[in-house]
Amino acid sequence: MKLSVSRLNEYVDQYVKGAMLPAATSLVTKFKLGFALGSGSLALDEAKLAPLRALGIADAEGVDVDRLKKAAYSGLDASGSLSVPGLDVTLDRPDFDRFFRLVETGALS
Repeated sequence: MKLSVSRLNEYVDQYVKGAMLPAATSLVTKFKLGFALGSGSLALDEAKLAPLRALGIADAEGVDVDRLKKAAYSGLDASGSLSVPGLDVTLDRPDFDRFFRLVETGALS
């Protein structure tokens, strides 16, 4: 499945608002997540797309979600989790499962 960059960015925003913010226990973490959303720094832009293009995950038509998912899970298999610098959050397999379920079904469950 291929999604436009703008649609994928909408899912990222939806995931942060609907899953990450409610799960955050620290007001500082909530602020950092809200600040990142408001600044647009979580969105995929040209600089963030360059590595995805180099790996064949993204092209002019958008992002290949199946390839992105495969690469993300491979990274998780190698590391166990992903700590997001500056946001005080760590994402693990259930977080990725929930995000990709949102992307694939359009529902945050």
